Amino acid sequence: MITFTDGCNPSWKRRPPPASVLILAGDETNNAVMRHFLRKSGIPADAAEDFGRAHAMLQAGRYRLVVCRHAMSLQIGIDIIGAVWREFGVPGILMTGTLTREEAARKVLPAALRGVLIMPISPKELLDAVRAGLEEPCPDCHGKGEITLLVHKKRCLTCEGSGRVGTGNG
Repeated sequence: MITFTDGCNPSWKRRPPPASVLILAGDETNNAVMRHFLRKSGIPADAAEDFGRAHAMLQAGRYRLVVCRHAMSLQIGIDIIGAVWREFGVPGILMTGTLTREEAARKVLPAALRGVLIMPISPKELLDAVRAGLEEPCPDCHGKGEITLLVHKKRCLTCEGSGRVGTGNG
């Protein structure tokens, strides 16, 4: 019998950590840039070129959040976020240049949408939204049809901690 001093099989140590975020940014270049940026910021991330590939990756159950571009070549991002939520229970962040936050919130179940980023997106906006999207939703706003994001201080951007929906800048 082989015994390891730290109680761990060395092959386990060589595996990458489970990914938290799955990116569907519409093309290989955007996927690679966003994946690299998130990983460099300490957030495990993978990317998929299309929903077919994303679906196969989601079946592994390694993702807590999907970041999806609204206008993709064959699919619509808001539809992808809804389908991912219904099948896998994984919420999403929508990147769009054509929808407002309010329009996006009306088109998908509130529980499925953790945020909307209006393009063009800065690296800081992406990182803040992903970090917030990985947090639990605000109990005051979640499920009331509002887009809710929590920031590091556990303050909802929709109600800004007041509990009154629509008072924030979310």
